[in-house]
Amino acid sequence: MWPWAYISYLWGELMHYTGFIAFLGGVILLADIAYSSIKEKVTKLGIVSYLVLLVNWFLYVRAFVTQDYTLKPVYETSSMGLPLIFKIASSWSSGGGSLFLLTTVLTFVALIHRRYHKDLILSTGYGALILTSLALAFLNGAFESFPIKVATGMGLNPLLKSPWIYPHPLSTFTAYALIAASAASLYSGHEKASELLARAGWLLLTLGIAIGGYWSYVTFGWGGYWAWDPVETAELTPWLALTASFHVKSLDRKLSYATQMTAAGSVYLAILVTRVGISPLHSFASPQSLTSALTLMLTFLFIAEGVRGGYRRLGSEIGKVINSPYKTGLTLSYFSLFMMFLVLFSVLAVGSIGSTLGMSIDVPQMDSGIDFFHPILFPFALLLMVSLPMCTLGARLGWREILGLIEGLSIVSAILLYLTFRRDIIWSPSSSLTTNLIISILLPFTVAGLFSGLAALYIYARDRLSTMSSVSLLHAAMALTMLGILMSGPFAYNRSYFKDVILPYGHRLDIDGLGVELKGYEYSLYGGKVDVYTPYVGKSDIYKRASLIMLSLAINFGDALREMKAGEKRLEEAGILGIYRSLKGGVKMAGSYRANASAVLTEVTNASKESKDLGEVSVSVSDPMIAAFLGASGNETTLRIMVVGNVTLRGDLAEMRASPTVMVNLTFQRPLLLTVPNGTVEIGRASLVFFDMLKQGHSLPRNLNGIIVAPNSTLVIEKGVYRGERDVDVPATMRGRDVVLYVAFTQGTISSDILKILEDHGLSRLLTNGTFTSKLLSDLLPGNCKELIHERQEEAINCLGYLPIPKELPEGAKLSLTLEAGGSKELLEIRFDANGEAQGIHGLVAHVLTLPSGLGDLYMVFHPPVVKDKKWSIGFHELMVYYLHESFRGLNEEQKLALASLFASSYLGQSVQEEMMIPYTLDLYDLAQSFDPSNSTLMTSGAFLQVKVIPYVQLLWWGIILMVLSELYLIIEGLRRSKTTSAPKEQQTDLGREPEGDGNGEPGEGSPSPVKGPESQ
Repeated sequence: MWPWAYISYLWGELMHYTGFIAFLGGVILLADIAYSSIKEKVTKLGIVSYLVLLVNWFLYVRAFVTQDYTLKPVYETSSMGLPLIFKIASSWSSGGGSLFLLTTVLTFVALIHRRYHKDLILSTGYGALILTSLALAFLNGAFESFPIKVATGMGLNPLLKSPWIYPHPLSTFTAYALIAASAASLYSGHEKASELLARAGWLLLTLGIAIGGYWSYVTFGWGGYWAWDPVETAELTPWLALTASFHVKSLDRKLSYATQMTAAGSVYLAILVTRVGISPLHSFASPQSLTSALTLMLTFLFIAEGVRGGYRRLGSEIGKVINSPYKTGLTLSYFSLFMMFLVLFSVLAVGSIGSTLGMSIDVPQMDSGIDFFHPILFPFALLLMVSLPMCTLGARLGWREILGLIEGLSIVSAILLYLTFRRDIIWSPSSSLTTNLIISILLPFTVAGLFSGLAALYIYARDRLSTMSSVSLLHAAMALTMLGILMSGPFAYNRSYFKDVILPYGHRLDIDGLGVELKGYEYSLYGGKVDVYTPYVGKSDIYKRASLIMLSLAINFGDALREMKAGEKRLEEAGILGIYRSLKGGVKMAGSYRANASAVLTEVTNASKESKDLGEVSVSVSDPMIAAFLGASGNETTLRIMVVGNVTLRGDLAEMRASPTVMVNLTFQRPLLLTVPNGTVEIGRASLVFFDMLKQGHSLPRNLNGIIVAPNSTLVIEKGVYRGERDVDVPATMRGRDVVLYVAFTQGTISSDILKILEDHGLSRLLTNGTFTSKLLSDLLPGNCKELIHERQEEAINCLGYLPIPKELPEGAKLSLTLEAGGSKELLEIRFDANGEAQGIHGLVAHVLTLPSGLGDLYMVFHPPVVKDKKWSIGFHELMVYYLHESFRGLNEEQKLALASLFASSYLGQSVQEEMMIPYTLDLYDLAQSFDPSNSTLMTSGAFLQVKVIPYVQLLWWGIILMVLSELYLIIEGLRRSKTTSAPKEQQTDLGREPEGDGNGEPGEGSPSPVKGPESQ
């Protein structure tokens, strides 16, 4: 029976049942490859394995729909309250899930292909691709079991809760599968199938790149659709290689074969880039050696086949085409596209391999990506734009016309370049001079490429050549896309174009000519419950920081509060607190008093101070106000009494009038008597300071006929007695840490606010309760960690992270805004996701509203209001405050404090000083406890939004749409032709001069015979 027990253990502890089915499908497929190789014929075992894997995909998705948390990716990416549309999408949102999607698409393509071709090489190629993709899915945890019993999952990444989670990953991974499948078909000699798969892959990859860019554009709130993020860059590499292979196919079939193999290899590099952690936005996990080895092996196997099949004879046919503008244009297009591919591929390969080996290699991205890639890629982009008129009109025009066009465009570029260098023309004011110069050079050639494509479209449409009409439209759309990038890119990426705008509630505001009014808002929770405890407790740095906050509250604040209470009691018993609390407001002072005085003078020349005896003076104070101050220094607390008023000095004051006076020391011949509430104050010695201690303002003494008048100055009592219920000498000093702590908690701005929070919410009572703090310490420091905390703190810190928070929390909160913009009603949602915050990726997802403005967009980013009711507070956005306010319901104080410390730890990160973490945490706790959604700062301060205009960005989107539609037509036309072989052929020349291409330079029916696989080479 032990084998069954072992299998049960594997099933329950290591692998989900869908993993066993996937493993079974892989074993059957491997057996099919082995048996077919022995028998040298295709068997039906392959179909069985395909069906097993396809059925397993539906079972895999079903696990997400039914919330089967025994499958770890379900737990990690889904939750009970997640809408069905996102439950399904979460199946491919993880690293392993996306690779199983790739496997499924490859399997489906292989099954369809098997229906038409029972080819051993093709079947083996598909089998190898499916097995390696399935292995990658296993290695990246697609079928990992999760034996812990939980009620709900962690929830979906907040950035993925978007409708774009369907078209972007589905189109991208389907494109990857089709490109790899096209290479397998090409290798086995099935060129028509390969061409169809490659074109479909190119179309879907174009869509995937564009949708990913638009998703970024409307999600991240910075306006950019491209930032050279490594995953974006990796997705572009197979697109460039595949496009290059199309352009060279009618010129050199072997070179096209090699380039298409390279495109398939770069697909696996793109898969690796997503998993090695060099992308801050897309990385699924840290690199695994087996994943890296397998993807790198596939990458270089495809490239090695390319070298064997074509690159070793590089240019053997290209040299024959220089006599034709059309073929020269295809050659230049190929060269520029392939060189761009080579630059991107090299950078990503070095970065990925380095990251896999544990080396810190920075891959250019964001600002560094612009600085690195733009200057390097610019010459090749220019060459590509130069080649476009040749590719579209090269067969109609001769070299004289083409060279004349290039010469004219070069002159226009030179003029624009000169004017830009002089700064007479600035395309993007906030961008660098280099960026503006690049736009000036590229712009004329890009416009020429657009109009040459449109001209060719007109000619082919007139001649009813539908295929070539689509090719011409495709080239025009590519130029239109480039034009949109040139004119919008610097504005889209650059944050400096944003203007901060406050939109008052209920008031119409003109924003760039558009009337905008905030008409209503509503806070609410969304989704169900998520688990933000199980995956992080004891592991996450965020939890460890939060535990340190709680630990400090339990140990340091508990003891400090107890000592402070003892200090308060001692100060009361000594009568000091009674005096301190009573001495406020006006007092009475009878007449003037004689005193011996000395002045502290300042020598202006050397800023030195000296004391001068002034002799006997008469002192009087009009409108006296009295104040008492408690101060702490070292281990002492001192009560000082001060009198503020208009002080007049009479006597021989020549010395005082001659030099600037800092202070006057007064020793009274008989005590100066003040009548104060509850007693009197007898002053024997005081210092006259020319400063208003109550209003914190300087005073300038005036000399009036030999009398010194010091308005709003302060008499600081240096020696005196307060006589009331008991006599107390002043200044009164007490020693001890307890009284110093009392002063610290009651006199400092931050400390006083902290004490108020603790007392208002009953936390001071809890933190001074030994039972409560013992339980808190027990929760925070499990096992023997309590002994380590005083002896070996570094080891104790590793024990931290066990926050006493609920295992299930609301999924998130949203702020719904009702807006009227330009006469139309807009409903906006700003979301806050608990799991995103707990992960440290921040759970706030701002809302982006894009409104057409000519050929551009008015781009508006709405942020939640920030609430801040203390001068020292850093401020927290109200969505987090509201979320905690609602989550606090039904929780005890320990859990509330733990939640506040968790979210403060994540939100603030390591950007603030450690000693401020407790004040900020208590501030967040206080805000959440007292938050009133109906009295949001939206009502008083309005909504905060950032606005900028992104010009000509509509050209980019329209260009991509036209590219996709043109390619879609070419695919449909290719399928129609393959099914109606008896139909009359369309003309095989481009405008009657050159061999016709059927898309980006693809050959027509009159082209050479296709390249076969290894058996023909």
